[in-house]
Amino acid sequence: MAIRPSADGGPTRNFVPNTHRSDVTAEETASARTQISHRSSKRSAMSFHAAVRPDQMTTPTACDVYDVRGLLGHLLMAAERIIVVGQNGNPFAVDEHMEPLDDDAWTSAWEAKSIEAANAWADDASLVRPTALPWAPLSGAQAIGTYIAEFSVHTWDLATATGQTPTWDDEVLAAGLASIKGSLPATGRPEMFAAVRTAMGVPEGVMPDPYGPAVSVPDDAPLIDQLVAYNGRNPGQNR
Repeated sequence: MAIRPSADGGPTRNFVPNTHRSDVTAEETASARTQISHRSSKRSAMSFHAAVRPDQMTTPTACDVYDVRGLLGHLLMAAERIIVVGQNGNPFAVDEHMEPLDDDAWTSAWEAKSIEAANAWADDASLVRPTALPWAPLSGAQAIGTYIAEFSVHTWDLATATGQTPTWDDEVLAAGLASIKGSLPATGRPEMFAAVRTAMGVPEGVMPDPYGPAVSVPDDAPLIDQLVAYNGRNPGQNR
């Protein structure tokens, strides 16, 4: 999920309008599988952190507001938010601006956040209770799903920018894809985001759309291609 700059160059807060998804079942919200997938996605991203070379830090990424260094910082910020959600706090209290880290410090920082996240979500009750997310009343499991999608897509951004060839975990990707399809329609996104801004009282030009149009891919495309395409990426980029 990209944080895009506002018209005056400042950051905007993230949001995923949940205008059409239905409630999940108690079994789904309590599923340990969602929690496992979340941890697996963080482990996958950590391996890509470790493989980034210092000379790649200023390389542009498919998330066009970030270079590699900026994307690493955004991932750490997102990890902190999911920790706060697991602790039943307000994720938007987390500062969007990461303090600069040395180029060799990203992997250890990510590992520390991964441990914190596992602890924050250790109690299965956290998967059932409502969260403090501002865009919709979601269960903890649903909130994790939105972050699974974000971590997976940004891991693809990072791997693509740095020439890495991941081996993807289909369970993680399936969870992320189901979540993003449940919270974001394939069509009508500009109109939906405009309505959300109006409802939030956000002035025009201050909060640009966080997602571009979905990119069409075959129904039998790999899950990672389906996920990044639904998030507005071209999965054939740099192939």
